[in-house]
Amino acid sequence: MFDLRKKHYALLVVLAFLVLLTACGGGGTYSSGATTTSSQDTVATTTQDAPIDGISCDPEMSSYHIHVRLFMWISGTLVQIPGTIGHGQSGCLYWLHTHSDDSPQNIIHIEAPQAFSPTLRNLLDIWQQTDASTFPNELTSPGWTIWVNGVDESASGSSAIIFQPHDVITMAYNTINVAPGMPSDYDWTDY
Repeated sequence: MFDLRKKHYALLVVLAFLVLLTACGGGGTYSSGATTTSSQDTVATTTQDAPIDGISCDPEMSSYHIHVRLFMWISGTLVQIPGTIGHGQSGCLYWLHTHSDDSPQNIIHIEAPQAFSPTLRNLLDIWQQTDASTFPNELTSPGWTIWVNGVDESASGSSAIIFQPHDVITMAYNTINVAPGMPSDYDWTDY
């Protein structure tokens, strides 16, 4: 009888431990994909919005906020830059993103918790991974001409083109007679 009580007590202790472990989130491999945050945290990220090129997906930032314009010509046609680049599935925004109300002006927003050196390659990677349905297949092909503020930077490649405030990036593929944009061509008052 004494051994039966001991076994019963041990079984209750084990069951209580398992219930407590499960309630605290341990004891299994299930993951919802979300990280928890304390009241001091300002963002909860999910695995579906993992960093791209080391660039996080966060709420809209204002600590570091610059803008560039991107004009892209493919086979003689000006491509409208969509207002949905860099929008995470959880509602966050990658540090490089667009907004639908700025789409006609081809404005790229660079917003981060601190200054950093984003590149054209970062933007293209974020576009391809967050809005693949609008990502032009031609962007994966060689043969692009790229101007930054009217200067041909094609030989540098997209990874070496670092965005600066009010840069105007013009890209052309299979297109002739493109006039690269200049920052002075645009009213930056709202940007």
